[in-house]
Amino acid sequence: MIWEQFETEQFLDSPVLDGFNKKACTMIINEARKPAVREMLPTLSEGDKAGVRYESGTVRMPDCFKRPHALLI
Repeated sequence: MIWEQFETEQFLDSPVLDGFNKKACTMIINEARKPAVREMLPTLSEGDKAGVRYESGTVRMPDCFKRPHALLI
């Protein structure tokens, strides 16, 4: 979808993205998908039930969000 509907390949002509091609970008997207499915997807149901709260100037998130967040930073 990213290639067909959004015409993303036109951005690959930019000098900033020199060295990137459709194959490389597809590999990056596929690798990013793995932790999203393994780590983030399982938290969605519990996260919806518990919800995020704003308390005393701080955002409180469910404990299940902590591991995926730690993996990203």
